[in-house]
Amino acid sequence: MTELNTLCIKLGVKCFKDKEYQFLDEYCTAMKPLTAALDILQGDCPYGTLLPKLEVLMQKTLAVKDALSRMTAGLPNAIVQAIQTRFASVLDDKDALLAAASCPKF
Repeated sequence: MTELNTLCIKLGVKCFKDKEYQFLDEYCTAMKPLTAALDILQGDCPYGTLLPKLEVLMQKTLAVKDALSRMTAGLPNAIVQAIQTRFASVLDDKDALLAAASCPKF
């Protein structure tokens, strides 16, 4: 935090308060599994990797829930709910399951 405040002072902008810094830190913690999964899925990956990546993403996202305060405690649930809503057809698809089972990466 001191590095960030030093930078803010050098730039002549208002410094972050402790609660704001805590929020940013927890937000990054909660979003880390999502950003890692997006990096992998945006690359050249076969269809068989989608379902396992989504399942692991949801597990890892919920795993960080205990490390968060009240400010960001609802974020992991919101992320998982959004994934389940957006990818409902894939999560329940037998073809996706077959592709994942026959994918040599898994």
